Amino acid sequence: MRGALGTAAVAAGLAASVVSAHAQDAHYWTHQYGTRATLLGGAVIGSVLEVSATYYNPGALALLEDAALIATSRVLEYGRLNLRDPQGDGGGLTSTRFDPAPGFFGGLLPFRLGNKHVFGYSGFTRQRFQNEMVSAGTLTGDALPGGGPETVASLIEISQDLSESWYGLSWGYALGRRAGIGLSTFVTYRSQRGLSRVELQVADTIGQNAVSRSENFAKMSHIGLLLKGGIAWEWLGASLGLTVTTPRLGLRGSGDIRYNRTLAGADIDGDGEPDPLAAVTYQNGLPVTYRSSWAIGIGGMKQFGATRLHVSSEWYAPVDSFPVFDPAPFLLQPTGDTIRADLSYALQGVFNVGLGVEHAFRPWLSGFASFQTNFSARPAGAPTSLSLSSWDAYYVTAGTAFRFQGSDVTLGLSYGRGADEISYAPGQPPDPIQDLIPETLGVRYRSIRFILAFSL
Repeated sequence: MRGALGTAAVAAGLAASVVSAHAQDAHYWTHQYGTRATLLGGAVIGSVLEVSATYYNPGALALLEDAALIATSRVLEYGRLNLRDPQGDGGGLTSTRFDPAPGFFGGLLPFRLGNKHVFGYSGFTRQRFQNEMVSAGTLTGDALPGGGPETVASLIEISQDLSESWYGLSWGYALGRRAGIGLSTFVTYRSQRGLSRVELQVADTIGQNAVSRSENFAKMSHIGLLLKGGIAWEWLGASLGLTVTTPRLGLRGSGDIRYNRTLAGADIDGDGEPDPLAAVTYQNGLPVTYRSSWAIGIGGMKQFGATRLHVSSEWYAPVDSFPVFDPAPFLLQPTGDTIRADLSYALQGVFNVGLGVEHAFRPWLSGFASFQTNFSARPAGAPTSLSLSSWDAYYVTAGTAFRFQGSDVTLGLSYGRGADEISYAPGQPPDPIQDLIPETLGVRYRSIRFILAFSL
């Protein structure tokens, strides 16, 4: 049963930073916005389609013809994440949810400056995730010397809540009849909190007992500002687009951390005597730093009769490691050693691509299919700190759009999957019970989305 205990323990260890979890916080193309753009998997950087251009390419705003004043979308998502020990018996922890995924609301303002200036607005959630895993049971392991296999009682609780919203105003300017430039200014608000609690109690047949407890809590909020500029061009059934997104400028951020680690009854130095350890800190109102990367996107659309082919790609620059929190060091008792709670963040460069096909069966009815990558920006070998989602994901989407009583209605279905193995190295203080944790953990991600969008 060591594998089963190891799975539960490593799941807790991987969540020890608590503000990480599987929120897909290291992915950029998880969610799509708008009506037809959602069915095209977001591969619309170079496509002049709808008011979701406020996000995808503000340069296309001035080229929209008969654009809806308001567009909104709602997506129901079934998500499943499984954490399993590849060295053990295949058991693990599973989180399953079925709830609304992030939506989009935006439109064009009902006025222009002359014939060339157009203005829009949008609000949408870039990241949203809630998760809770609880595991309790009595297992068999081998953590204490001399007594053979022991009974190990374990309780693991992991919960996270992440939300990041963008609110923006957009401006588009027509460079003649077939080209446009634009700029969107977004205020971002990120709220993130999480808790991991682990209790491992060991008892053997010769009277040895040991207890290892760990509780980690962190929460943060951050307000930032970023810009996204774009240029769009269309000609004879084809269009092109280019976008640039700036790093986030931090305006304000604060957060709290709570760290409590206790070990009792275990012999660490091998002298035959228990070596109790305790490390506790509560720090509130800490400044928070949060950074994002430069991004450059390019895309295009080409029409072949009743069929349109959409292609997009986007590159995100790496971000060097930086401390999100900078907590003060605290003491490990009774040794007097000083330790720190490491809550850092880093991103590697990522290049995503998307391909979408649109076919008009009737003037009022179209079908869509798309494929997109969603590679993780979490650096390989990075410590399990703020970001955990290291798996590369792939999505396929299909659906239809039609006119109904003056509105454009979109219905569709999307499926995504990804997998990875994550390395784990126990932190301080040293703990022989934590030695039960295997070095790697298998992660498997699945997502099914039911799409409904409309514009007025």
